[in-house]
Amino acid sequence: MQQACARRIMGWKSRVFARVSGNSEALNLYTLCYLQSSLFIPSHKTLISIINLSSPPSSTRRNPALYLSHALGYLFRSISTSSVTSFSSPSPLTGVFVSNNDFRITNKCVATDFDSPSSVNSVYRPFSTSSSLGTHVSREESNREKSNRSGGMKSHSRGGSVKRRTPFNKPNVNQLIVAEIIELIKGGEDNIEVRLDQLGVELSIALISDILQALNHDGVPASRFFDWVRNTQPVIGRNAEIWSLLVDNLGRLEDYESMVLVLKSLSQKGICITEKAFAFLLPLCSYGDSARSSVKLVVEMLEKAGGSCRNSGIYALIKMLCSSNYFGLAIFVMEERARKASYYNLLIWAKCRSGSFQEARDLFDEMVKYGCNPDANSFNYLLGSLCKNGRIPEACNLLQLMKEWGFYPDAITFEIIVHHACRVGRLDFAIEFLNQMRSIGLEPRLTTHAAFIKGYFQTGRFQEAYKYVVDMHAKYGCSSNMNYSLLASLHLKEGKVVDAREILVEMIEKGFRPNFPVYMKVMKSLYKLGKGYLVADLKDRFSKFNSSKEVG
Repeated sequence: MQQACARRIMGWKSRVFARVSGNSEALNLYTLCYLQSSLFIPSHKTLISIINLSSPPSSTRRNPALYLSHALGYLFRSISTSSVTSFSSPSPLTGVFVSNNDFRITNKCVATDFDSPSSVNSVYRPFSTSSSLGTHVSREESNREKSNRSGGMKSHSRGGSVKRRTPFNKPNVNQLIVAEIIELIKGGEDNIEVRLDQLGVELSIALISDILQALNHDGVPASRFFDWVRNTQPVIGRNAEIWSLLVDNLGRLEDYESMVLVLKSLSQKGICITEKAFAFLLPLCSYGDSARSSVKLVVEMLEKAGGSCRNSGIYALIKMLCSSNYFGLAIFVMEERARKASYYNLLIWAKCRSGSFQEARDLFDEMVKYGCNPDANSFNYLLGSLCKNGRIPEACNLLQLMKEWGFYPDAITFEIIVHHACRVGRLDFAIEFLNQMRSIGLEPRLTTHAAFIKGYFQTGRFQEAYKYVVDMHAKYGCSSNMNYSLLASLHLKEGKVVDAREILVEMIEKGFRPNFPVYMKVMKSLYKLGKGYLVADLKDRFSKFNSSKEVG
């Protein structure tokens, strides 16, 4: 009987759902099955122990449904006697809490009284993690809640009967899989690999990342899980993020010997790492000399690894420290390793992001002092931030400094200025910079063209926007597809459906395939206006791209 109940709690849903309506006992089983989907029990032994502890009356022992109902009633009454504080802190997985009794409960789980096997009229509601678990709801309170929720629930009436949408949501299946795998790994059993194989799941990169982040958060070794994933799940490959999470796990465990081996292996394969590999350092960064010692140890390990891990690792380490405003430690890494323009650019980027423009400007003088000349990216980071914050005089001074130091603007530099000029409606000023680009042989980027087209539309100069697209088609044919599609899309947003259709027709006649989502939106808009003949004509014109694809 115990074994049967343990098996039923994991597999009843598919067999019971079909018998729910019109049957009070089946409805009770439906409730139990929903609870099973919200409640994770690691093994049948755990369930059997719950059943034994509940001491069900002899009247229920021959009925599996009543037997299981009594056991779960005991379980929830046990949970409701303790507050949320008996649970550990929430893991990085949203809405999942881990109790000391190997149970996982989602924040949508529902608790009620299962004393009576026919508790069909029990009321279920989501509970907040800030309140105690397992709160029983009275009939009077349930009626108030039903009246409050009725406005937000859709009902459908056919033949006098009313069917309401179920007032609770089922937990995400992926979330349950992640929770089960984490629980297996935390258990530290000898046969973890066998248990993982028995799950029969194929994990995506996102799920593997979630599991590793949860293990890192709790300081649980992840090497065995990682080895199992490498052998059974082919998705890891050269994924830098997943490997970086493994490095972070080893750092949290202070297993630096294994970390060096992993880094050397990655360097041999040419795999880089990201700033996520050094997240274990962040809690230590505010401890002064101790933080410097830890950072220095990491730099030494990257030096031992060499190759791709050394180069990408130093850059990622400085980026992480700058992103967290630990500028002193970032400069310390540069002093230990080397002063490069790419490292200083990270400092400039972080200073600009925090609004410290003068400090970012002072870094240019420091770079020159140490013989590390700025590059175009150094100027672009600061120039973009100044323009974005409306500090145009300072941006102009920076452009002048750029010329004095012998640096020529690149396509991104011009785009920053053009984008700002178009945003404030100074298209004449933007055109001057466009002419300068052409004079030095630079071709505008696609995003630069988009800035012009949107700028003309924002000022209501639709004809000039069209002229710009036509002129750019004559000068830079490779950008015509995007420019025409964007122009048609903007006309559509302005309610000029027929004009949008004519733009698509023109680009098709010139041999450019329209952006498909834009094409479909124009077709639907024409259809809604009752212009079926234009829909048919546009569809016929577009079909030539499909026929040419089939021939090819």
